[in-house]
Amino acid sequence: MNRSKAGIYSVVVLILSILILGTTEQSFAAKDTPGIPVEVTGKLTVIYEDDLENNRARLIHKVKDLKSGKEYALKFKGKSPKNLRSGAIVKIHGKASGKELILALDETSGGSIQSIATSTPANVAGEQKILVIVADFLDQNATCSVADIDDRLFSDTSNQSVDDLYRETSHGTTWLSGQTVGPYLLDFDSSTCDIEAKADAAEAAARADGVDVDSYNRRVFVMPRGGCSASGYGTVGDSPSRAWVFVCEHPDVFAHEIGHNLGMGHAATPTMSYGDETDFMGGAQNKLRQINAPHKEQMGWLPSEQVELLSTSGIYQVAPLELDPTQAVAPQAYKIVKPGTGEYYYLSYRRAIGFDSNLSYFRHLDRLSVHSIDADYGSSSYLLSALADGESYQDAANNITVTQLSHNNDYTTIQVDFGSSPCITAAPSVVLSPSSQSAAAGTQLSYTVSVTNNDSF
Repeated sequence: MNRSKAGIYSVVVLILSILILGTTEQSFAAKDTPGIPVEVTGKLTVIYEDDLENNRARLIHKVKDLKSGKEYALKFKGKSPKNLRSGAIVKIHGKASGKELILALDETSGGSIQSIATSTPANVAGEQKILVIVADFLDQNATCSVADIDDRLFSDTSNQSVDDLYRETSHGTTWLSGQTVGPYLLDFDSSTCDIEAKADAAEAAARADGVDVDSYNRRVFVMPRGGCSASGYGTVGDSPSRAWVFVCEHPDVFAHEIGHNLGMGHAATPTMSYGDETDFMGGAQNKLRQINAPHKEQMGWLPSEQVELLSTSGIYQVAPLELDPTQAVAPQAYKIVKPGTGEYYYLSYRRAIGFDSNLSYFRHLDRLSVHSIDADYGSSSYLLSALADGESYQDAANNITVTQLSHNNDYTTIQVDFGSSPCITAAPSVVLSPSSQSAAAGTQLSYTVSVTNNDSF
């Protein structure tokens, strides 16, 4: 806005003719959420449902009442609260409707969710002990053998396993170990999609077979798709965690669901849930590749000294994200604050190193990746652009321009330009003086209204 901010910029005297016929009050309450008001204290389960083949994702929230044992599907009216993790104990004031607990968190609804006890943190560093349980149904069998699954996850002789991938992308911070057992015949057919009941039955079968299930903090269930439309499911955070894989031929589906178990969200684009192909938290293409810069920082796999916050225009170098940080000749990621939001831009450089040789399939090599991430809901990232030499990404609203100038094996050279700060609009302050008056019917009253411009300039 172009108005000069000089305190109160407009004073208007209003002459109001009020005919006082009596006192009448009318309230406009928010539309009621249907259901019966309830208070539920229970254990929270948060699960990503991944339909990777059709590019559809859904975040499922459930809460199991500790008193009654009843499980509700938790439905939020509006955006769900940030950082909800499986295993947390929460107290919820909402409205029950059948098997659903509906929660509106606006000021007028009276709905609330309060954490009573946090979940056991998902330790993302060190050994991740994984038990893979293969299960068949009465009318359908899993499509992969125990030996094939074990090879894809742990023991590939050409060092192309999911374990090898996690070791590489975490720079040796995180690795997988474990065993694959089964297949066990479960008393289910393919008509239902009760993944938790099937997982319970699979664990029971493994225990009956002498497997020490409790010694594993990660459990992966490979079984037929049955009545489910998804490629897989993964709980978010918590330990022990659970993942379900129905498309077991693709190793990146295993990597993806285990990534949810470790706390990662999706690698998306603004229009597609799995649109970022530079990260195995994007779509499943049967191509293993590392994760992007926002996820590496989230996981603690990129040292803080390798992530630099930019606030001034200049020319900078970015070292390949794949390198061991001790070998990088420059920062491996830059962050830029997006003014007036809780968002950051991330700048990183990808090369054909290790598993990222597969990025040639996606045409992201030797380019500057530009991502954004919401600081409040930071588990999911968004790929905005992949810049070749001479190409730019521009945020016109905030006068930020990023250009890749040139690149070599050791780094890419970029130019970052910060223009003048834009005007950030804000609601004006309105003061009515006096705030209330009383008079006989037909009396003329005077009010002063002061309006203050709260824009940034």
